[in-house]
Amino acid sequence: SEGSAQEEKEKPPPIVRAAVAVARLLKEKSLSKALKPVVFIMKAMTAPTRTWKGPAPELVSEMREIFEIYDKSYWILVFALPGMPKAEALQVVDAIVQNAPNKKGQKATGQIRGALDALLNPASPEFAPVTPVELLVCLHRSVAGPHNAMAAIDYCLQEPLSARFTESVLEAAIQQMLDPATGGGDKEEGGTSSDKQEMAEPQPLPRLLLRLVILGLKLRPALKPFSLRVVGELIVKKIWVTQGSLWKGCVHLLAMTGTDALPLYLQMPKAQLIPLLKANKNLKPALVAHAASLSEDQVANAPLDKETVAFLKE
Repeated sequence: SEGSAQEEKEKPPPIVRAAVAVARLLKEKSLSKALKPVVFIMKAMTAPTRTWKGPAPELVSEMREIFEIYDKSYWILVFALPGMPKAEALQVVDAIVQNAPNKKGQKATGQIRGALDALLNPASPEFAPVTPVELLVCLHRSVAGPHNAMAAIDYCLQEPLSARFTESVLEAAIQQMLDPATGGGDKEEGGTSSDKQEMAEPQPLPRLLLRLVILGLKLRPALKPFSLRVVGELIVKKIWVTQGSLWKGCVHLLAMTGTDALPLYLQMPKAQLIPLLKANKNLKPALVAHAASLSEDQVANAPLDKETVAFLKE
């Protein structure tokens, strides 16, 4: 009949029904020793293919319950990530990065790699619950220790995942984190007037933001003009006053970009420029020549620090 045909059509595929049945068995504590091998078998059973795009909602629901039963071990949720809503997927990834036992200089752990692979290498990009931009912003906004966050970010920007992080993706992620209203946070609807006023207060910029700009420039050299605009924005913000570590990143990036950065040095107050001149003996002659080449109209109309220009023209 038509009703039974419709019911058959909506029934999950056999592989999903089998995986859900196994997941339900795992809720019995007596089978706890089988947890890890069975979860990996289920992962293989539900791996994305051309026709099957990832974990079904029924299986994701079962895995959430198993996660609660087995001491909230986040590795249980890794293969279910592509089947989760965006907010939940980002929360799980953030928790995995926070809890990873990474030390300084170490590469990303297996759990971090597994989580990032699950989100960035789905069978179809349209199926992924989060975009590469959203994932980068999440990793930079994480409260995880810097070693863990850096390991996760570095893994994203290495082959083969680096193909997902095009110039436009890196530019969009960096620009979102520069947003003066949110500092890269998500904007929420509704709330009281006091809530909205609090949300409008600028947040500190992510501590690894300039590191991403530098890594992005190395990965995508065509980002040089955008990278210099980022430094220009931070000079306007007087970032050396509020976040000195980001200012150190700006200085490093300016050194990387050679003569293209000369106009930006002229936007700095004299107090910020002089230590850079002392550290780099070749910088002052180049800046003096550049300042001398500017007309009075250029000095008057460009966003330059007039005291700095006058100092270099002496």
